[in-house]
Amino acid sequence: MFRDFQRRERAVLLVRIVLGDATRDMTVAEFIRQLINELPRIDALMLSASQQRKSRAGYSYEHHIEAMLSGGKIPFEKQVVIEAKKRPDFLLPSLAFISSGEATAATGLILSAKTTLRERWKQVEREKGERRLYLTTVDENIAGNAIQDMEGIGVQLVIPESLMDAKETEYAGRANVLTFRRFCDEVIQPNLKVWL
Repeated sequence: MFRDFQRRERAVLLVRIVLGDATRDMTVAEFIRQLINELPRIDALMLSASQQRKSRAGYSYEHHIEAMLSGGKIPFEKQVVIEAKKRPDFLLPSLAFISSGEATAATGLILSAKTTLRERWKQVEREKGERRLYLTTVDENIAGNAIQDMEGIGVQLVIPESLMDAKETEYAGRANVLTFRRFCDEVIQPNLKVWL
């Protein structure tokens, strides 16, 4: 429903940009000339629409992860400032636990969520510090060399099961790539008693 609403809204804005307050019929030549003249405004409108969609998708992805963690009764804190300008998406189980200085603090981890990666995965390296970092994504277009680079800096990828063996991805057989199921079974579950 929202997509349909947004499409109609953008169509109206495009018509207003091109036709303006024209009260007379435009010839095809005038319409094309006006379309070309207004191309920068049209481009800005389309860029804005694209950025809004990506932002909404990112927030939605974070909310889904938050719901999964809450539903699984996994302790976490969301968007906690760990150091100057470092605000990871999720800390498991909490900042106090990870910063306690106790031996068990090493079981804590950072879970960062990005719907698409491109070069944005490099941002998480700053968040990582000495902590374990897991980066979850639904991106189907990560090159094998990027996955290898992430492994080199200690970033573990967490992906939906459907992406692991998909023909279009390069996730299969990578030591630093886990499905959500493996992440829960092999990373979360063994530490849950310590975290609680």
